[in-house]
Amino acid sequence: MEKNHTQNNKRWRQNNPQKAKAHSIVNEAIRSSKLTKPTKCSCCNLEKEVQAHHEDYDKPLEIIWLCAACHSKLHKQKRIENGFQYKPVKQYIRKGYSHKGGSPYKKDHRYIKAIELRQQGKTYQQIANITGISKSQIYKWLNNPSYN
Repeated sequence: MEKNHTQNNKRWRQNNPQKAKAHSIVNEAIRSSKLTKPTKCSCCNLEKEVQAHHEDYDKPLEIIWLCAACHSKLHKQKRIENGFQYKPVKQYIRKGYSHKGGSPYKKDHRYIKAIELRQQGKTYQQIANITGISKSQIYKWLNNPSYN
């Protein structure tokens, strides 16, 4: 597992040298106390572990501190604004998969239903009531980049 993470990290750094350099500059600035990492998200203002978001990687120390959820939402919104088209939901359906015996998302018909309902403008609570999945799980499915 550790080896895969190291290989993926190395590959990411090779494919994204400008981003990697900006991340290194931020990390060094934090270590040397030139930059202080806050404890609150600048978007939702909740006390959470925060991540550095760069609007411009050419200005590595001009950052916005965001929690993982707000950071993910911001990037998702930017992808949409830049013309990224999410695949139609039906392309994720694979016959024979269920939520048992493996990864519960993308294989579970309820995950697909949750996406469809959210696209129809339903609230998380409405989706939870319709699918029988907890509201917190619906939120994780729809807002965590590892699920998308």
